[in-house]
Amino acid sequence: MSPITEGVKRMRATLFTACQVVALMLLSPGVLAVGPDHKDISVPFELKATYRNITCLPGLRDSVNGITGGATTIDFGTFSPSDKTDKTVSVALTLDCSQTDLPDTVKTVFEVVAPASVGEGTVNTLYPVCELQAPQPQKNLYYEWKWGSDISKSVKSSPVSPARQGLNPGDPVDLTDTSAGYVYEVVHDGGNNVKTLSFPLDITRKVKNAGELKAGDYTAGVKVTISYE
Repeated sequence: MSPITEGVKRMRATLFTACQVVALMLLSPGVLAVGPDHKDISVPFELKATYRNITCLPGLRDSVNGITGGATTIDFGTFSPSDKTDKTVSVALTLDCSQTDLPDTVKTVFEVVAPASVGEGTVNTLYPVCELQAPQPQKNLYYEWKWGSDISKSVKSSPVSPARQGLNPGDPVDLTDTSAGYVYEVVHDGGNNVKTLSFPLDITRKVKNAGELKAGDYTAGVKVTISYE
């Protein structure tokens, strides 16, 4: 039987930048009474504005190919029905903020590129197409997406704001929310001067019935967008 070649998956990273102005209003602990016969009381205020120029480098570096920006290619290799079908590839996308401040929040959006599709009733099961003479939809071989073990070093599992999402290692990656995305609070290192944010992904190839697989390349495309402010 001809070997089955597992096709590549490409993830394109898009980056948006933002700036933030923080205004701090300080209230003096004292009040001023002018003269013994005066009833006027004045309260001094001091206004302070701090400008934070948050502009990280325009690209995401991937841990598989070491490429910043452009397409990331993940090749699961070639296998046959007698081989172990489950295979996990770990990849980390890194946002480099070495020349600026770390942002306070980040938003992630994953968009599956047709004709690949997300499994019905799931958010993290990606069905590639089998490329023979033309791309053929199939529901046998699939990729399962989860967040990697080091995601807790970049974003908080328990956010301060109820409007933000928490994220833990092993959580499913939502491949269906292609518009609003999820906003996470960034973990600041407490003065250790870490200026990168890593987004680790564990992507596992799985097969329901290897005996029914057709020989060919099984390919899918996913566009990953990370924005920050």
